[in-house]
Amino acid sequence: FLGDYNCFGKRSMLDSAARIPMIVRYPEQYAAGQVCDQVVSLVDVMPTLLTAAGDDPAAYDLDGVSLATIADGSGDADSANRAVYSQFQWRDQGIYMICNRRYKYVYSAPDRREFLFDRVQDPDETRNRAGVTFCQGALDEMRQRLFAYYRQTGYQDALDGDRWRLYPQPSIPRDPDAGLLIQDAGWAKPYQDIPGYSEQSDDVQHT
Repeated sequence: FLGDYNCFGKRSMLDSAARIPMIVRYPEQYAAGQVCDQVVSLVDVMPTLLTAAGDDPAAYDLDGVSLATIADGSGDADSANRAVYSQFQWRDQGIYMICNRRYKYVYSAPDRREFLFDRVQDPDETRNRAGVTFCQGALDEMRQRLFAYYRQTGYQDALDGDRWRLYPQPSIPRDPDAGLLIQDAGWAKPYQDIPGYSEQSDDVQHT
């Protein structure tokens, strides 16, 4: 975040903090100008490099697949329903995500709150549809897919049967940037005085 949604830093699954531009240039294998809107992950980088080097990613125990096969649709029989997963922190601070072409589902353990964003109708992720009646089917499907992924990988810490595990909710500091290493440094404090955002006094001097 650089002021998006009045936030700074990361610690979120919104695209502004979590999405990474993916650009590949390798004229020997990939034609220029191709654009793919499929969701991909950093776990796909290693299989891509192995494939480009002439090695077989299938010989290794990897979660990802080559970006070349994702781009041309040859690597996944169900590429239209492909999903990527992400997690930030754990236990009472955990934020968990599953994302496919249409939807992004996020669960925030500190807030005990679910988020569902329609990536097609709302690409700027401005409206949480988790509470919208006609989106309950998508919400349930994305949640269950994320649960199934965790069970498949043996990760059970965040789950309590068929529900999210509830941890004691942490206290929320008044400073929305508390805990960020750079913003919390003493020398950085003067630069956080932003009208309408921070509550610092008006006599802070900027250099």
